[in-house]
Amino acid sequence: MATSTNNPRKATEAKLTPGERMVIRQPRLSEKAVALSNKNQFVFTVDPKATKLQVKRQLEAVYGIKIARINTVQMEGKTRRYGRSAGRTRKFKKAIVLLTPDSKKPEILEAA
Repeated sequence: MATSTNNPRKATEAKLTPGERMVIRQPRLSEKAVALSNKNQFVFTVDPKATKLQVKRQLEAVYGIKIARINTVQMEGKTRRYGRSAGRTRKFKKAIVLLTPDSKKPEILEAA
């Protein structure tokens, strides 16, 4: 079964075991994330309830990479004003992944 690696959600769904939920949301392509990619570190938005082990297993299965270490951070939403009313952006969890020296770069991030 050929899956497109351009959409990580579809690629992961093909490799999930029955009953396993999708934990990888999307790669984060911020200025800081691109700078970290030069140090062999990549940043992904993940499910807030996901564990490091779940993130590691799915990233290795989807992108075919070897992971040395994962750091996770719960990011709080920022306050934003819309005219007179104030609101908040969503909070999210991000995973900063350090690849092993012999691992290849994830395909979706090679263009960055």
